[in-house]
Amino acid sequence: MARRTEIVRKDQTWGVVRYHTLRQAFSYTEKKPRSGEPYPNLPVVLNIVITRRCNMDCDYCVAKDFTGIEEPDLVLSPEMVRWINRSPFMVPVLTGGEPLMPPYDAVSIRLIESVRKKGVILDTNGMFMPDARVLSCLRDHRVMVRVSMDSARPQDEITVRRMAKEENQGAQDAYEVKLKNIGRFLSAGVYTAVQTVVWRNNLESVYAMIGWLAKRGIKRWYLQRLIPSYRFKEPSPRFAMEPEDYYPRVTELAAKARSAGIECIPKMDLRHNSVFLLTANGVLYTQGAAPGQKVRLGTIKEEIDYFDYVSAAEHAHRYYLAETLDTNLTVDKSGGLK
Repeated sequence: MARRTEIVRKDQTWGVVRYHTLRQAFSYTEKKPRSGEPYPNLPVVLNIVITRRCNMDCDYCVAKDFTGIEEPDLVLSPEMVRWINRSPFMVPVLTGGEPLMPPYDAVSIRLIESVRKKGVILDTNGMFMPDARVLSCLRDHRVMVRVSMDSARPQDEITVRRMAKEENQGAQDAYEVKLKNIGRFLSAGVYTAVQTVVWRNNLESVYAMIGWLAKRGIKRWYLQRLIPSYRFKEPSPRFAMEPEDYYPRVTELAAKARSAGIECIPKMDLRHNSVFLLTANGVLYTQGAAPGQKVRLGTIKEEIDYFDYVSAAEHAHRYYLAETLDTNLTVDKSGGLK
């Protein structure tokens, strides 16, 4: 049965955050309006690591930051589902590794069908085409499938996104598979978005993606900066963009995309999206201060002060970005909250 339209609400110290589970979009109201976009002082997004196994070996993969942590796959039990549903998080993001890689697609489906009164996003590299049952679940529960894609040109895409060594498929062939699967998701009526990592050498091709996305009917586009992780603990100038370069670029990209009818959500936080990660038997981690560092918070069933790990100065930086940086950013209040 299709998921009913629901608005999930969470009170914050500065106002109220709402999440539209059908449109998969945040909105917010403030008690006292200020310039810039407020970050939540209570958690809203939970990244659930279905598995760290993957058919690809991307250079900036944050899943590989878990090296040495022996919790490879999520153990989904009725108790786990209850704790996820009771947790303060408004949006579970199913991630990995690759959550659509067999047999983990079955775990993803069970979790999607069990989540109540929350939005659901599934992040994928786009290399696996689910069967009809999976597609029906994604469509009927209005899950947003977010495909990682950094360029409309294969030579740029495969610079840092490569097949794992044990895979026989060539990078060029893999890229073609991804394009076909994006088309199949859209044809099946699955709410499909694209997520792009922006680095110095792919800027030209990222601009070119706007027309490509518009032509294929993709209505939402997420942008984020290449963030130190895994092999890029100290990114070389060839790839890395400094914040003062990144912010104006993605602001311009977002404006161009919106003029083409694409809702573009640029990530303005310097931390990685995966601030809160749920693994294995309910263990919660967060991104540490150093690149690649993971900090164990406890378990999802414990009472946790989620933002203890954030220093006051950093939290102020995250809370009102436009006031702490010398930029002229404009933020769309319909969907930009992270």
